[in-house]
Amino acid sequence: MHWLLGRAGAAALASRKGVTVRELGYNPDDPIAVSSRLRHQVGVNDFFSHLHHHARRPGTEAEVKAWWSERRCARL
Repeated sequence: MHWLLGRAGAAALASRKGVTVRELGYNPDDPIAVSSRLRHQVGVNDFFSHLHHHARRPGTEAEVKAWWSERRCARL
């Protein structure tokens, strides 16, 4: 699940950035995704949740032994 900004969120974000909602470019028909990495995060989460689901199916020998964050993997 992920969240997109509505009118109140756009107003709060604009205020935080010191701009108007118009300058922010908010359009209620095209909500703002705050994260520039949203597509990547959704794709990664989708892949690994499917992998985990598969590993838990009866009759499979697969298992998820560890679930490391992207940051940890990048550090290693």
